[in-house]
Amino acid sequence: MENNRFLRAFLISILFFATTHLVILYSYALYSRDFERANAFRILDLNLFFPDISKGGLSFFLSYFFVLLVFLIVYVFFTRPK
Repeated sequence: MENNRFLRAFLISILFFATTHLVILYSYALYSRDFERANAFRILDLNLFFPDISKGGLSFFLSYFFVLLVFLIVYVFFTRPK
């Protein structure tokens, strides 16, 4: 990846827009005090397929448990220690 400038630029652009999206989303959730907007299942639009998945405190907890689980899988299997 380090040798391909186009791929690197593409991945950095995706990371930039995703980060900007999350900053705006969390800012609005804090401003409006509607914390269901910060539910990871809702951010991924899974509520389009499962309408009640982004509602309630347990769903909020499970959504961020899912985020942590994905992070740990990526960390363990797709990164190398130097």
